[in-house]
Amino acid sequence: MITRGTFEGIPFVIYIPDAFLEEQQLPLISLFRAWPDEWFNTREDNSRGRRSVFTVITDLIQKGFLKPAAFLFPATACLQSGEYYFADSVYAPAFRRSQSAFLTRQIFEQGLLPYLKSLWPKLDIRRVALDGFSLGGATALTYAFANPARYLSVGSFDAVLMDYERDHRLLNPNTPSDVTFQDFPYVYGDNPEPDWFRSVNPLDLIDHADLPVYLYIVASNDQSIQANAPRVVEFQKKMRRRGVTNYAASPVLHPESSHEWYWVDEYLYRSLPFHTHALNG
Repeated sequence: MITRGTFEGIPFVIYIPDAFLEEQQLPLISLFRAWPDEWFNTREDNSRGRRSVFTVITDLIQKGFLKPAAFLFPATACLQSGEYYFADSVYAPAFRRSQSAFLTRQIFEQGLLPYLKSLWPKLDIRRVALDGFSLGGATALTYAFANPARYLSVGSFDAVLMDYERDHRLLNPNTPSDVTFQDFPYVYGDNPEPDWFRSVNPLDLIDHADLPVYLYIVASNDQSIQANAPRVVEFQKKMRRRGVTNYAASPVLHPESSHEWYWVDEYLYRSLPFHTHALNG
């Protein structure tokens, strides 16, 4: 069963595999990316071939690797205005170019999840895992670190993990980063106060904050100048220094992996079984 819907103007897709339709209670895995269709589009980029999240989940079920779960794909962007909402809120709305609705952690937790439960009572919204790719990975980690007791299992592939100095063009004019505060001024502001930003930023919170029970953090091996991989590797180093377990079998997906959808699907082959087993005990 694949259903499209909107909640307060925010599009989403929910997928309950046929194999799990008779289950009495289903935990939920939310996969974050700018737009739901990215997960299902076999032509999202030239690397993907004929695969998509649908074919990955179907294959995993047929091979007996997935425990029962439903899958949610909420929009985290306004494509018309090119705005991406990867924090737990929009802290500088005066910089927005659009008046469209956008997803925040509060809307996700207090609005969207209960709404889905009202439509599909078998959804067990007490058991939720978060995951995502790139800015979607940042969304998953930001939501989870803001409310770690709410989410049992959290993953990310090649997440955009911001760093105050590296991503601040006013402090670092020659930064190669394409995810600076000045690129996304509506998210944190174009010149946020450093201590406040570090109090909500996953790359800083990993040093000391309360964490979800299970973290599954994976980088690509992308070596381009704007690659997210070094950000993720830094995050993983901080996990090791603190003694936090990364449940991913390997911190880097594959020596040839890059920031492309072929490798997202390869990541899902590994992360989705982990999440379903964590959610089902």
